[in-house]
Amino acid sequence: MRLTLTHTILIAMLIAILFGSISNLYFGDTSFILFFIGLSDAIGRIFLACLQLVVVPLVLVSILNAVINTHAGSSLGVIGFRSIFGYLLTTVFAISIGLLIANIFQPGIGSTLALDIPTVEVAETPNVIDVVVGFFPTNPFRALIDGNMIQVIILALIFGLAIRSIAVKVDTWIRYIDQGNTIMFEIVDRIIRISPIGVFALIFETFATEGFGIFLPLIDYFFIVILALLIHASVTYSLLLMLFGISPIKYFKNMQEPIFFAFSTASSAATIPVTLKALNEKCGIDRAISSFVIPIGATINMDGTAIMQGVAAVFISNLYGIDLVLMDYVMIVFTATLASIGTASVPSAGLIMLTIVLNQVGLPIEGIGLIIGVDRILDMVRTSINISGDGVISCIIAKLDGSFNRDRFLGSN
Repeated sequence: MRLTLTHTILIAMLIAILFGSISNLYFGDTSFILFFIGLSDAIGRIFLACLQLVVVPLVLVSILNAVINTHAGSSLGVIGFRSIFGYLLTTVFAISIGLLIANIFQPGIGSTLALDIPTVEVAETPNVIDVVVGFFPTNPFRALIDGNMIQVIILALIFGLAIRSIAVKVDTWIRYIDQGNTIMFEIVDRIIRISPIGVFALIFETFATEGFGIFLPLIDYFFIVILALLIHASVTYSLLLMLFGISPIKYFKNMQEPIFFAFSTASSAATIPVTLKALNEKCGIDRAISSFVIPIGATINMDGTAIMQGVAAVFISNLYGIDLVLMDYVMIVFTATLASIGTASVPSAGLIMLTIVLNQVGLPIEGIGLIIGVDRILDMVRTSINISGDGVISCIIAKLDGSFNRDRFLGSN
């Protein structure tokens, strides 16, 4: 039987996890393994650079092409509202599930972890008005250089609507944009062909460096976060899909490739090209929808991180013997949802969000220092959940818009 690309990526991931863990456990300090870790790190970073290289131009030309050439141009406001509402709604569900599971299993009670940890700087709670104003670019080149997805989307919408309104006068531009869109997806195809090598390098470097020993003191916290993430993916997303007549089993099968990519890269933005390709070719989502919805999701959809927030808050409160009341849980849900937008474009957004949440309910932010060690692995898993959520919202919006190709969705292998 001929292996598909998805199967090859999965095999590369499993081999990398096995070899990386063995290398860390038995050969961690040998010069050969250190050299191989360095080589894998270099290959992985080159692979990520190739993905990140294509993200901004792909989003720009895809949205331009969608606005100019499809009916979506007349309903972009509705699509945008539905996208943001859907992402915020699933974020509320996610953190509620995280809090519920954490309160059932109570991680941190009876833990022997030492609490003499370094000070962690508190991030400021984002101002809603400043966040919204920050969505609009003042310099188009700065938005493109910084890779600010929300600003790139708005930039593309402004130019796309302008071009659409004077289409007869700028038909040459329209042809160039359409050709640029074709070129960008051809580049994505070529990058994906070498993805098993990049995935192996990224996963091997992570597990060879981190190893499994780091999990032992935090094993209850780690597995409760994983459990909550899996429940959110298998229950919340499945129920949402079934509510709109979409098969969850078929959906997750079609989305295997971007989910594996997200796990290896731990970056929703870097996975955008793969997500767009899978949604269009396997899920039957019109590019006019996915090109608009997915970049928004990669920016503000932090379901996986929200779950971590809830579990971490309960874990840290138990470690320090601080009781949380009902209003504290309400504030955690509200603050984490707001922070998911306000810290969207900031590196290490998950930990920044956590400082905001802990500070809001009076928990010691120093507790973050205890969980940083396992955050890299958890970040890989929760990014996969984020990507799954991006696709779910895209499918639902496409179904509401009447641009969901069921035959392609059901017929993909």
